[in-house]
Amino acid sequence: MLSLLAVLVAAGLLLCCSGRPERVGDKRNMNGAQMAQQDNCKLVVQCEIKEAKTLVLRYTFQNGTPSNIYVFNRLYGHIEDGPVFSTDVNLLNVEVSERGILLSKKIVPVPPDTEVEKPSIPCASLIRPGKEFTETLTLSLPVRPWTPYHESGGEGALQEPVLLKVWFEVGYFVSNPKSDTLAQPVQTKQGQAFYFDPFPVHGQKTLEVGPLPLSVPISRPSVD
Repeated sequence: MLSLLAVLVAAGLLLCCSGRPERVGDKRNMNGAQMAQQDNCKLVVQCEIKEAKTLVLRYTFQNGTPSNIYVFNRLYGHIEDGPVFSTDVNLLNVEVSERGILLSKKIVPVPPDTEVEKPSIPCASLIRPGKEFTETLTLSLPVRPWTPYHESGGEGALQEPVLLKVWFEVGYFVSNPKSDTLAQPVQTKQGQAFYFDPFPVHGQKTLEVGPLPLSVPISRPSVD
């Protein structure tokens, strides 16, 4: 009788556990989802490698503030006639440091040894109070270093890819009624976005998630 009761209790516990709702951060249900939070804003990131040659990264930015937020996620290579900003959902900054690879959609500071006419400011997506924005990136592997001021693409010889840990970062701006008037509506390859004239990079806030639960191969130019 006692053994039968134990079996029934165990079965009841199993049903309760299997029926619990999914939660952000539950690695079984969210495929390794990770998050970071500040200013009542939340960044949730999921990623996976498919067939050892493609990195799929999905992020959601949630605006829990009473203000409009502009996320600097629409990077572009050039501006076409129209004007239309030549954005690409899969274009992002790829930077390498001692800790690993930083993938980002944000304003990158101008390197101290680089002269430019004006800093490069990505176009921005508007996220209104209480709303969220989700975007999925598909990147061919190995990745290569890239920012608006540095590109290792081209036909030059590359080193053998190495596996490194990965972080993901998003840059954003918490607006107010006055700064909302500075957001200029523009057309991009991904539809309407907003553009700000260059401003000090410290005016941007960032949210970073990582290290992500995978390593990514990266190729860099060979050193002569």
